[in-house]
Amino acid sequence: SKSGLCSNGNIENLYLKDKDGEYKPAKTKIDGDELLAWSPEVISPAEIKMAFDNMDVITLYNNDGFVAAPFYAEIDR
Repeated sequence: SKSGLCSNGNIENLYLKDKDGEYKPAKTKIDGDELLAWSPEVISPAEIKMAFDNMDVITLYNNDGFVAAPFYAEIDR
């Protein structure tokens, strides 16, 4: 098996938290085994989360076909 990430289209339900504490949709790019996320609405993100609502569809996978688990993380600056 090869390492890395993939998606079957756009990566959905991924959000960055802005300075006001609101989550904004993130744009994404997969670069090998890294997921890059940004939003023009969020200049200095403090948190990232994916698929935290009950009915969210997950479209991020590893190259072996395993779906990514919902996640939340603080972003160190």
